[in-house]
Parts: sequence; C-alpha cells; structure tokens
Amino acid sequence: APTPVLLNGKIYVMFMGGNGDVWQDYPSGNGWATQDFGSGAQVEPNTQVAAVAWNNQIHTFFQGKTTSGNGGDLWQDYSGSTPTTTTTPQDFGSGVPVTGSPSAMVDGWNQPMVFFNNGDGYLSQYYWTGFGWNLSNTVGPAGRISSGLYSPILWNNQIHVPFMESTGMYQDYLAPASGMLTWFGPQNL
Repeated sequence: APTPVLLNGKIYVMFMGGNGDVWQDYPSGNGWATQDFGSGAQVEPNTQVAAVAWNNQIHTFFQGKTTSGNGGDLWQDYSGSTPTTTTTPQDFGSGVPVTGSPSAMVDGWNQPMVFFNNGDGYLSQYYWTGFGWNLSNTVGPAGRISSGLYSPILWNNQIHVPFMESTGMYQDYLAPASGMLTWFGPQNL
C-alpha cells in the first residue's frame, strides 16, 4: 500500500514501483507528477515502503531485495535539498535481517524511529540519537510477530506499536516509568 507523507503543506505518496525502486507521487502545478525516488536500491517484492517527514526531508525505509547482494537488510533513502531530489540509499547493514515491511514514525521528541520484524519474529527498532542510528534489537518483552506490523502511534506520551501474533492482535508500548522510558507488553488488544 502507498504511504502518504505531509511535508510543508504538501502530500507526497511513497510506494514501490514496477521496477522495484521507491517511487513518489507529488503535487506539481495543477496535477500530480510521478518520480523514481530510489537510486539503485531495490525493495523486496510484496513488502511496503514506510515513510516519515523529518528534518524538512522525506525519509523512506524498506526491506532490501533479497537477491541484490545486501538483501533482507533495512534500507533508508531520503530526499535531498528538496522533496523531489534524492540521496544515495543507505543500507543499515547491521546483519539484523528484516522480515516483511517496516513501519516508521517521528516521536514526541522529534526523533525518527523505524520498527521491523527482525527475522526471528520479534520486534526491533532503529531510533535516531541526534548523532546517528541506534539499534534496539528486541523491543520490550514483545511476543512473536506472525503476520503483520502496523503503523506506530504516539498517544498520551506513549509510543504504541501494534502487531499480529498467532493468537490475535497485540501491542508493545514505550512509556515513562521510574524516571526513564521503558517498554511494556505484549498487551492483548
């Protein structure tokens, strides 16, 4: 499914194109334009592109194509000086495989986060520290993700990440506890 992003009052729609690259539709004049946003990195078929607007740029996250050398890793591509220019895609290259589609958000402290199934069926996360990306390999006491990771949301100063487990829908959530942020869950929804 396409992922809409709102940046500077305009909607940009990010998706995987027929050639396997990340593409975008965006407002142009009195209509819409379509552009290949990717510059070489390939998206794994049957997965989706996650996207957020952060730091006046569009950031996309996706599972790299498994047949392309560094496949199965989490990749990032982001816009350059304008939303319609792109940079070279980056492989997070941690050796932590991604299964399925990642999801992303910008938290209440204006830091981007990317959540994904780490290949062992558990929820993992990359988050921006202000200086670089940091991996939290297993987020909280999560259950095993069987078939779906949904868009995280910020609600009541907590980050909620819903997912499907074999016995139903669950969530993990990050909340203040004892003066620090702590992951809780899985909580049956």
